[in-house]
Amino acid sequence: GKDDESVAEVLYEVGQVLEGQRELTQAIDVFVEVLRILKLRLGKDHVRVAETLNKIGTVYAEREEFDLALKSFQEALGIYKDSLGSDSVEVGHTMHHIGGVHDARSEHDESLKCFSEALRIFRLKLGSDDLSVALALNNVGINHARRKEYAKAIELCTEALRIRRLNLGTEHMDVADALYNIGNILDEWGKDDQALRFYNDAKALYRSKLGDDDLEVANCFQFMGSIYVRKKELNQAIESYVEALRIHRIRKRTGSLTIAKILLDLGELYENKNEFDKALSCFTECLRIRKAGLGGDHEEVATACEHIGSVLMSKNKNAQSMSFLRTALRIYNEKFGTENIRYTHTLFSVARLLAKNEEYDTALSHFQTCLLNYKKELGSDSEKVAETLSHVGAIHSKRIDYEEAMKYLSGALKIRTKLFGRDGEQVAD
Repeated sequence: GKDDESVAEVLYEVGQVLEGQRELTQAIDVFVEVLRILKLRLGKDHVRVAETLNKIGTVYAEREEFDLALKSFQEALGIYKDSLGSDSVEVGHTMHHIGGVHDARSEHDESLKCFSEALRIFRLKLGSDDLSVALALNNVGINHARRKEYAKAIELCTEALRIRRLNLGTEHMDVADALYNIGNILDEWGKDDQALRFYNDAKALYRSKLGDDDLEVANCFQFMGSIYVRKKELNQAIESYVEALRIHRIRKRTGSLTIAKILLDLGELYENKNEFDKALSCFTECLRIRKAGLGGDHEEVATACEHIGSVLMSKNKNAQSMSFLRTALRIYNEKFGTENIRYTHTLFSVARLLAKNEEYDTALSHFQTCLLNYKKELGSDSEKVAETLSHVGAIHSKRIDYEEAMKYLSGALKIRTKLFGRDGEQVAD
């Protein structure tokens, strides 16, 4: 009959197939029917009921229905504790599932508690070298990294890497994932050279297993590019971003927001190298993608407009530049207000352009607003304050008001001497 236990077994397999095919709504319906049969035949406290509840929770988590996922996992946890004991491996796996839900909801204190408890149980019941221990170590490590406890995070994730190599060999995908994860943590920590080594090792493994055009390879290139930017190795940064962009274009729709972000980063590099036509091409495509994906009034659209305005200013296309800068300024004002740092940076560019066009009164007014905002947001002795003072001084100098010019230029010189020393390049400027 339809309520026979053997029917539940077949339905469970069907549910797993549907889950694999990403037919998650149908999968849940099937697993719920399995749950009904098992509760009817075995009782509501049977371990197979708990197993099915865990499966239902997993599918709900995949659908990002986290409240329902948590409810299923917690019901399973109670059954396992009553039936098998609080230190059973099944309790450990369920705690790990619950930790994953809290993690997805950004409830990181709770997720750390759950992952740590799962780790304790796995070590107790499975030994220190089991792959479940490695999985829990990795997640505990990530949580420590979120707390900026980087040394602890690296210690835990390195131990997870050792266990994976021990059990799976050095060429397994899970080893590549562990290398990539450690690279991420070192990257956040600012350990650039070490992070590059781990990204490179992960990239080599991903290439050997997945080919040169896989997104995992692209992700490695993208993170490596950001590190090369920090190290001011611009040519290597460009090479990394270009390769990441090539792979993403193959693997994703041309309208991908990830592609837009790579184009923005690549455009900034070209702009820094004064390769303005290449920069403009990147920023323009970035803008097109972001407008299509986010709408015309999104702050990321404003960022692209701001960069286009900057490049056009460098190309002496002042009218076009002003149009893009004012669009960015309007969006930033609507989103964040006139004291926001992104608004201020754009207003600074508008003031520079006005000064370039000899519209000195309006330029001075904007620079004074920037000066107030920069002092409030960055401090009175910041480089942006010095840069603004320098521009104000230059305008007064052009207006033959040398006394005012000297006042502002002396203020800029004082700040830059304090920041960079008497022999700093910025002091010479």
